[in-house]
Amino acid sequence: MSKMIVMRLKCGLGNQMFQYASGLGIARATKQALIIDDVTGFAGEDSGRTYGLDIFNILAKKASPCDLPVKIFFHNRLNEITNNLFRKKPKIFVQRMRAFDAAVFSLRDVYMIGFWQSEKYFKAIEDVVRSELSFKAVPDGRNVDMARRIASCGSVSLHVRRGDYVSNPYASRLFGGIPVGYYHEAVRALVSKAVGRPELFVFSDDIQWARENLSFEYPCTFVEHNDASKSYEDMRLMSLCKHNIIANSSFSWWGAWLNRNPGKIVIAPKSWYKAPDARNPDIIPDAWLQL
Repeated sequence: MSKMIVMRLKCGLGNQMFQYASGLGIARATKQALIIDDVTGFAGEDSGRTYGLDIFNILAKKASPCDLPVKIFFHNRLNEITNNLFRKKPKIFVQRMRAFDAAVFSLRDVYMIGFWQSEKYFKAIEDVVRSELSFKAVPDGRNVDMARRIASCGSVSLHVRRGDYVSNPYASRLFGGIPVGYYHEAVRALVSKAVGRPELFVFSDDIQWARENLSFEYPCTFVEHNDASKSYEDMRLMSLCKHNIIANSSFSWWGAWLNRNPGKIVIAPKSWYKAPDARNPDIIPDAWLQL
C-alpha cells in the first residue's frame, strides 16, 4: 500500500481549511496520498461544529476505518503500543507547537492531529490549494447582488469575531475580542496605502454588536443576510473584496488569503492571542501588514 498522510479535521471551517491545505502541502512535498478523517475530530464535539469542506472542490479521499490508527479506532492503549511497534496502521503525530514545524516534511505514513496554521505548509502548492478550496456552488441572488457591489467600488472587508471568543471561558482567555481601536487604526493604515476612497463591508458572527460599536467616516455596509448555515458565503464575499481587514480568526484569514487581487492589502492583528504564553509567529503571511 502506498504511503499516506491522514489528516484529522476538527473545529470550524477556517481550521478545517488550514488542516486540509497543510495536509495537502505535506503530502505533495513527500509524494504521499492525502486522506482526511472527517469523523473522529467531531465525535463528542459539544460546540456544534461539523465537517464543512464538502462546499469546496477538494479531491482527497475520506478515511475508512482501515486507514485509522488502532488507538483512534479502538481507543485502547494496548492497541496503540501494537500500532507503533508493528506499523499495522499509521503512526500518530500530534502537533508539537503552534509555529511552523519543518520537521513534518520528514514524516511518512502518519495520522496528524493539530491545527497547522501557517501558509508555509502549503505555499509551494498555492495554485493547487486555491483550486481545491474553490467553492462548488454558485452564489444565490442576494450574494450575487452583494458581489456586484463589492466589485464596483474600493471594497474592503472588515471582520469582527465574537461568538465563543466572548462566551466560552477557554476561548476568551486564549483569544479574546479585538479592541475597536484596532479597526479604526487598520482603516487609517489602509487609506494611507490604498488608492481611492474605501467602502467598508463588515462581516461578523455578532453583527448587532458590530453595528452598535463600529462607526467610520467612509461608506459602510453591514452584511447580515447569510445565516450560520451559509457562513461560507460571507467568506466568499470577503475574498471578492479588493482589500481585507481581518480579526484573529481563521475564518477571515481564509477570506483574505483566497482574495485573488494581486494588489490587495491585508491588515491583521499583531497580537493573534490574548494569552501571554500563546504565540504563532508564522500564522500571518509576510506580505500582510500587522497592527
